[in-house]
Amino acid sequence: MFFVLAVSLIYGNRKFAKLIDKLTHLRIENIMRKQARKQAREQVREQARRRARKRAREQARMQTRKQVRARIKSNRKKQDKSILVLQTARVIMALAFFVLLVLIGYHLYEYRKGDRIYSQIREKTITDKTEAASVEETAVENGGEIDFEALRNLNPDCVAWIYGCDGEIDYPVVLSKDDAYYLTHTISGEVNKAGSIFVDQYAEEPFREFQTILYGHNMKNGSMFHALMNYRNPEYWENHRTVTIYLEGEKKEYRIFAAYYSYYSELPIYDNMETQEERAAYLARIKALSRYDTEVEVSAEDKLLTLVTCEYSGEDYRMVVHAVEITETD
Repeated sequence: MFFVLAVSLIYGNRKFAKLIDKLTHLRIENIMRKQARKQAREQVREQARRRARKRAREQARMQTRKQVRARIKSNRKKQDKSILVLQTARVIMALAFFVLLVLIGYHLYEYRKGDRIYSQIREKTITDKTEAASVEETAVENGGEIDFEALRNLNPDCVAWIYGCDGEIDYPVVLSKDDAYYLTHTISGEVNKAGSIFVDQYAEEPFREFQTILYGHNMKNGSMFHALMNYRNPEYWENHRTVTIYLEGEKKEYRIFAAYYSYYSELPIYDNMETQEERAAYLARIKALSRYDTEVEVSAEDKLLTLVTCEYSGEDYRMVVHAVEITETD
């Protein structure tokens, strides 16, 4: 009986052991399958991560290429813009240079034209010429006479002829009721930058009243009233003290006694000069303004000649030279 029980127990234990082994084997297989599935999932995830990293690298490369292309495009645009700006600047400079050349040519043409006009007028209106050292010298310099009838035929506004500065000033003088016209017209009526030498339009008795004012341009080629600029220097005045006015049948000599330049609105030449006191005050102011003392005596009874031109050391400045008529008693 004990034997049977023992056999049963042994057999049962073996069966139980087999069952346990089977269950253990199944559990191990289950664990292994789980591990395999986990490994498979990890492999899938790793592959997904690799693909993601690859896509990220591709996107980064694409983004870099786009940025590079964008920079290249931007640089090209900047270069194109710089080239355009440079080309535009070159065109503008070329145009400016061309315009400058045209303006220089125009001014030279105007200067030569003005010189030619007045040279022809001298030839037509000055008679009894003697031999001159050059074409530019006129009969006035060499003792000739001015044909005022020929001048009036050329222009009825002609009233005088002025000569000074060793012939640098040697022109007919006109008088009209419109000063602006003769700023841009020669006495022959031609439009020219040289204009004319003209008497102030408000003169009632030119060269016979207390003061006669003459205007002329300060031309850069030395023509018209440019020579007045020399009177800034007292040494020049020492050797050029007089100016001559020729009237029909009459010659007037004037002695220069003051020279200065000033802002146009501050010039004293337009002050009231009706009374002797006003004229005396005017003469005192002139001598105070003069750049040097000439020691020339001038009184309120004298006749003055005032020459005015532009002066370029300041904006809207004028150079003014005053002269007093020389009488027989001087």
